Amino acid sequence: GFSPKDLVARAKLAELALAHLEDGEAREDEFACQFAWLLLRRNNDGAFDGLLDGSARLEIQTEPPGATISLRALTTDGPFGNAQRAIGHAPVIIADLDAGLYLLSGEHPTHGRLTRPIFVRAGATRALWLRFDR
Repeated sequence: GFSPKDLVARAKLAELALAHLEDGEAREDEFACQFAWLLLRRNNDGAFDGLLDGSARLEIQTEPPGATISLRALTTDGPFGNAQRAIGHAPVIIADLDAGLYLLSGEHPTHGRLTRPIFVRAGATRALWLRFDR
């Protein structure tokens, strides 16, 4: 069985959760990302604080340009709860976004809508290029 006091087990679970978070993001699996995020936050004993606590820069461009971009935190510990926050029309830059897990939404007037989970690491610049297909 798992003992919450086993620091080695907790460290390995946090490491595994980070790998699953990155994998879930690559597969654009919102629920896998949320589950991995919760495991990472629950089992992190400080080793991943540099990735999780702090702010980052987020740059979003779209093809074609002009899509309306919004973000919603996928966790209750996000900077604006679970409310969706309109960011603006692409290209957009958020210079000081809290690190965390978000659902990025883009809507283009002639090319439809897309959503995907994104993990924003503290201290990093995350540049995203969203391509809308007809």
